[in-house]
Amino acid sequence: MVERVARTLCRAEGHAENVIYHEKLMWRSYEETARAVIFAMREPSLRMLSVPDLDWKVAVLSWYAMIDAVLE
Repeated sequence: MVERVARTLCRAEGHAENVIYHEKLMWRSYEETARAVIFAMREPSLRMLSVPDLDWKVAVLSWYAMIDAVLE
């Protein structure tokens, strides 16, 4: 997921993902930003928690687990 987000950020800024930049693939220069973006998503929004018929305790714990797994 970090790679997917990093590649997306790279493309969004108009860069080719696989060009060598500072001796590494260009998309890799976005990994730190990608991790920060994913971490910012760790807290579910109120709208996410207000989905009808949602067991929000289970949903929040699942969400945390998924985000934490991405960041490991």
